[in-house]
Amino acid sequence: MFALRLKLLALELKSDCELIDCLSFARNEFLTAIETVCVKIIEPESYLNDLDSEAGDSNCGSTISNGVKAILKCVRKGALQPHSFPLAHIVEVVGGTSGVIYSLLLNEASFLVSSDCESIIS
Repeated sequence: MFALRLKLLALELKSDCELIDCLSFARNEFLTAIETVCVKIIEPESYLNDLDSEAGDSNCGSTISNGVKAILKCVRKGALQPHSFPLAHIVEVVGGTSGVIYSLLLNEASFLVSSDCESIIS
C-alpha cells in the first residue's frame, strides 16, 4: 500500500521537489536521518585533513565538513526544502576541487532521480 501511494504521488506531481515536499508522513524521520548522517560525516574532519596532508593541501576533511554543516544548519532551522535550498549553495560552501566533484555528482543524481522517479520509488 505504501509503495502504491508513493507511485501515485510520483505520477501526480510535476517535479521531484514537489514529491519531496509531500513527504509529510515521514518528514521527521527523514530529517532525523539526515541530521544523524551529517553529524557522523563531520566527526572525522581532522583525520581526513591528516590523510590529505600526505598528498594534498590538508583541507579535505574541512571542505567536506563545511558542506555538511551547511546542510545541517538548514535541517536544524527547518529550511531543508528542495525549492528553497539549492544544492548549488552546498557546492559553493564546500569549494575547491571537492566542490566541483560534488557538483557533478549531485547534478547527475538530480537528473537520474527526476528522469526515473518511478523506478526509484518501487
